[in-house]
Amino acid sequence: MKKQLFISTIVWMLTSSGQAQINDFRLWNRVTIEKKWSRHWSSEVLFGTRIGQNISALEIFYIEGGMNYTYNKHWSGELHYRYSSKTDFTDRFETRHRLQIKVSYDTKWKKWVTKYYLQFQKQYTDIQRTEDWMAPGNYLRGQFTLSYDTDRRWKPYAAVELFYQIKYDRNEFNRVRYEFGVKYKINQHHLIQPFYMLQREFNESNPIRSFIVGLNYKVSI
Repeated sequence: MKKQLFISTIVWMLTSSGQAQINDFRLWNRVTIEKKWSRHWSSEVLFGTRIGQNISALEIFYIEGGMNYTYNKHWSGELHYRYSSKTDFTDRFETRHRLQIKVSYDTKWKKWVTKYYLQFQKQYTDIQRTEDWMAPGNYLRGQFTLSYDTDRRWKPYAAVELFYQIKYDRNEFNRVRYEFGVKYKINQHHLIQPFYMLQREFNESNPIRSFIVGLNYKVSI
């Protein structure tokens, strides 16, 4: 039943016309620094920027950090905090504080690797600067990733991610992402990940459809 509901939701999002959407071309970049402390524990610090309005203006800058725990070859989890500054492309930037918990499950069949994750995040915006800052933005996010292990330095992948917003008056899906990319391992410590993403908003007053290109870089120390 859950699988049928998930498939029906994807089909509905792909085929429903809904409201007229605003199109935007964006550039997302991220740098991750990882430190492994043991076989199970590691920590990360991430720095990222997102440029919007057809790659003409900075939209988001964020810093994120946290701990990751690998239970075994299938299960892992993480607890992260993110500070970000976001603009609506005016002179005003709003500050955001996010706490996120993620649980992941990996499987492998021959050279095919699948990964599922479920993430809960709670975010506060403009603390003590607005009247409604104490009403957090709560989301459940689920992602499925399929990748192919070439036994070489590069690994192509495809992913789909759903966003489910939890509100005091209603709960609803309002965003979906489709991502395609390649993870290329330069050496034991350095990895780059160019990608293309299509992000679509719905159940919003002014939904945006974003065409995103990006590059992630990760270093392990």
